[in-house]
Amino acid sequence: MIARLLAANALELATGAGAANRGNPLVSITVQLHRPKHAEDAANRLAAIVKERTTEKYVGTKIATYEASLKIVNTQLESIANRVAALNAAIRTQGLAALDKLVLVSQIDNAEQREGQLLDQKTLVQQQLALANNVESAQVVEPASAVKSTARSRRNSVLVGALIGLVLGAIAAIVGDARAPRARPA
Repeated sequence: MIARLLAANALELATGAGAANRGNPLVSITVQLHRPKHAEDAANRLAAIVKERTTEKYVGTKIATYEASLKIVNTQLESIANRVAALNAAIRTQGLAALDKLVLVSQIDNAEQREGQLLDQKTLVQQQLALANNVESAQVVEPASAVKSTARSRRNSVLVGALIGLVLGAIAAIVGDARAPRARPA
């Protein structure tokens, strides 16, 4: 009954450790119950809770911030596209002085330069959003599956060790007795 969970902050949640844990640790959640199906369900539910709690705090806030930033950049890009279209229409009007056309061309150039900067910013935000969604967010790598386990306790280990020692001692005694030199009758 082990559910493997890949989470950016799952180890911090599971161990209570601080910011020293970096990267994406692989956390195994083990549940031991008498009924395999109940253990599987419990391990899967615990994995879902860890996933939800680790993603919703830091990574969830990060994702929401990137999405808001992306929305603002898209709004600015629409505004610039409208401004460039209006400036291009103004240039095509008849009767503009050369100086006025030069000012309009300069404004178009500035708007297109700002559009390029916003497109670069949009690309960067999209990459950061993809990283947060696909790498930093907790993911259940392998759902829980029931596995039979032997009951290992110190008492059982001592008993098995004693039994093995007794058997090996008996074999050694038999072999030693068979190889021992015998006294010859006179």
